[in-house]
Amino acid sequence: MKKILLSLSMVLVVGVVVAGATGAFFADTAVSGSNTFSSGTMNLRLTDSNETNQDSVSASFGGTALAPGAVIPQQTILLANAGSVNGDHIDLTVAIDPPGTGTDLAKNLVFTGTDGLRLGTGPGAGANILSVLSGGAQDSDYAVTNGLTGALLGDIRGLDGVAGLSVKDLQLAGKIRIQKAGMNGGINAGTSATLFSNIVVANTLTTQGETLTATFTFALEQDATQF
Repeated sequence: MKKILLSLSMVLVVGVVVAGATGAFFADTAVSGSNTFSSGTMNLRLTDSNETNQDSVSASFGGTALAPGAVIPQQTILLANAGSVNGDHIDLTVAIDPPGTGTDLAKNLVFTGTDGLRLGTGPGAGANILSVLSGGAQDSDYAVTNGLTGALLGDIRGLDGVAGLSVKDLQLAGKIRIQKAGMNGGINAGTSATLFSNIVVANTLTTQGETLTATFTFALEQDATQF
């Protein structure tokens, strides 16, 4: 019996020693804190002849006392992506308010010349949108397509029944997509590009005393799948 008790005592002592040895291992902890995540921004800003770096500008394009054959001096809007995220394209829509007003005048406000309707860094640079929308070859600087389907628009002149690419044609075409290609000004973050407008009044204008208000809306979007 003494031998059994002695054996049990030795087992308990060994157990205590083993338990004490297990608790003696080292340990340490390291922490990575203050991990911050934030979303970027897409911020399309506009600048015209008398307003700078705005979300919305007014009276960028226009003319008064217009008669057949009149030439409206070149007018421009600077488009800038002032955000931190690159865009894929800008969608342009033109609305005439109210839709049924100034119909004859809208048909006879015709874009003309080398910079009739162009997006680029300066005169003669960038995409000749007038040429593309008049059935010309697709531009290598910016692709110009249907903003609802992505398909080529082709020649949209005469949608209003009058020769030439007019303000009314732009309205009837719906959403026009301007997608970066060789150039990305106004679409990539931190870049800008100028939309040039050169308009003449066609000799087919017959209605006197008409007034229309045209709204040009530019939507900067991140991905090609956004329609």
